[in-house]
Amino acid sequence: MVQRGSRVRLLSFPKWIVFVLVTLLLFILFCPKEQMVLIVSDQETGEEYKRTAIYIDDTFTVQWVHSVEKTHWQETLTINGDGEIVLTETRFRSFGAGVPNEKNGSVYFEDGFLVMTDLEEVKENYQWIHSHDAAFTIFKNDEQFLRTNDIPHHHKVEIMIKKG
Repeated sequence: MVQRGSRVRLLSFPKWIVFVLVTLLLFILFCPKEQMVLIVSDQETGEEYKRTAIYIDDTFTVQWVHSVEKTHWQETLTINGDGEIVLTETRFRSFGAGVPNEKNGSVYFEDGFLVMTDLEEVKENYQWIHSHDAAFTIFKNDEQFLRTNDIPHHHKVEIMIKKG
């Protein structure tokens, strides 16, 4: 009987450690992390047009038809580890009005587009004046997130990240 009791004491200590370690691991894995939300809103009134939960490394492709050149334009934004908007790539078909002529990163030609990549431009927010004539669309992780008519014509709009 004494031996059995001592065995139980010897076994209960390691089981207790295992229980604590498993509990800590589960807490770390499932502990609520800081929630981030991407908000598309009016710059002047603050009216929200669209909102979605976002995570580190989510990508957003913003595309439209350039008002002067009448060609397609795309910008890829990524959410970095600090929850910031980062412009990583720009694609356009012609080099005219409004096209930056000096950028960090690489430039190459692909499928009829000039591509500027590795830009790594951190932005506090992403702003534009919305036009239904520009066929403005946003894709989140390659799925359509926002359509042209989701925002009123000629409104000043911005994308921003809200944490917490």
